[in-house]
Amino acid sequence: MNAPDWTENERFDINAQMAANVNPAPGDQSEMLRTLLAERFKLVVQRETRDLPVSALVLARTDRKPGPGLEPASPECAPGGSRRLGPRPDGRPQLPPPGVKPCGTVVGSGTIQSGFITMEGLARTLSARMQRNVLDRTGITGAFEIELTFAPEPIAIVGGPPPAAGQNLPTLVTALQEQLGLKLESGRAPIEVLVIDSVDRPTPD
Repeated sequence: MNAPDWTENERFDINAQMAANVNPAPGDQSEMLRTLLAERFKLVVQRETRDLPVSALVLARTDRKPGPGLEPASPECAPGGSRRLGPRPDGRPQLPPPGVKPCGTVVGSGTIQSGFITMEGLARTLSARMQRNVLDRTGITGAFEIELTFAPEPIAIVGGPPPAAGQNLPTLVTALQEQLGLKLESGRAPIEVLVIDSVDRPTPD
């Protein structure tokens, strides 16, 4: 929040390379990225908690039964499971053979597929997709296998197969209710946000 307009409109090429013998954990990679942004963009941020609009992910039925597309995940897709595929050399997730759901989460222009996802993970995926904070309020624990198919949006999200052409597809919100037995309820909640105190355009090397 509080980012100047140029951060939304201008693009920069950044070349950064780690030493060949360094293989940092994901948390360390995030710290390295924060250091790079602080050094090259003079980025200074702080965390604040603000009362913001949110969508709560809840069960749609009064009997709390899930929809037909919400099935328990296979143990083969659990961390360390036999179907877990590592990333490709370019860092993107590997996809399973045709007809087999990926163990990870793959988001396409009109699909969300996963062989192993929690309700909290689904809420995060929906947050990124809808550009709105989505909070898990289902009360459901464990991991699930899901496949959501809905009307694609004008701007496709790369990563998954598009739905078949010619189908009369529901919106994402309707698909959640019809296929997974879930719905989104509007509300407000305290959300931790990053507030930008200062940021500068980087200077060339």
